[in-house]
Amino acid sequence: DSYDNQVYCVTQNVSPNVDLLHYSWTYFEAGSKDKAMSARESLVRWAQMMPKQPPVHVLNVSWKREGDPKKEEELADYYAIFGYNTFYMRTSHTLGGYPYEG
Repeated sequence: DSYDNQVYCVTQNVSPNVDLLHYSWTYFEAGSKDKAMSARESLVRWAQMMPKQPPVHVLNVSWKREGDPKKEEELADYYAIFGYNTFYMRTSHTLGGYPYEG
């Protein structure tokens, strides 16, 4: 199993009552970013076929500049209406998170 075949099993592996899907295969995507972006897009589309249409949140362990940030932004812009979002954990941690007091 890997990120590129698990997305097609989402309706079998996840409860139909799920409110949110987390995708966290980004560590294993190294060297195949085009394939990875296609897998993420497929996951969003499969999630929309589920009864509650849960949003997909990507927990990305890479830096935002790694991989294909332009394609990631295109996915986020296009699928934001369905709740798609990416959280770059390393970048966010390094930048100190959200400036709540600023």
